[in-house]
Amino acid sequence: MLGAIYNQLVDEEYEEVVPLPGAMDLLENAVKRGWKLSLVTSNLRVRAENWAARNVFSSLINIVVSADAVRRGKPFPDLYEFALSRSGCTVADSIAVEDSPQGAQAALAAGLRTFVIRSPITSAVAWPNKAEFIHQWKDLLSWI
Repeated sequence: MLGAIYNQLVDEEYEEVVPLPGAMDLLENAVKRGWKLSLVTSNLRVRAENWAARNVFSSLINIVVSADAVRRGKPFPDLYEFALSRSGCTVADSIAVEDSPQGAQAALAAGLRTFVIRSPITSAVAWPNKAEFIHQWKDLLSWI
C-alpha cells in the first residue's frame, strides 16, 4: 500500500519535471550526426518512458535503461555498462550527461567522459573530481 502511494506521489511530481532549455536541440543534433542515445535512469522504466514521451524525446532515444533492469543502481556502473552493451557502443565513443553526483559517479566508474550542466543547484553539490562542467547544452555541440 505504501509503495503504491509513494509511486503515485513521485509520478505526480514527475509531471512537473521539464527538460532544461536547449536539451531538445542537442539531442536532435546528436541524432543527425549519427549518435545513439540512451536514457540511463535510476527511475522506473515506465516512468522514464512516460516522461520521454511527454517531452517529445521518445523518437530520439534508442534505449531506455532503468533501475529495474539491473541489480545495482547508481552510483554503481551497472546501468551504464548495460546501456553500452545493449547499444553496441564503446566507452571511447560515448559520453554521459548527468544531473546527480551518484549518476556522475556511476558514469565515471563505467569509464565514460561525464558532463554536468552548471546551475545554482549543481554548483552547490559535491561532484566526483573527474566530472566536467558545462554552462549550457550547446557547449556539448562541438563534442558530438
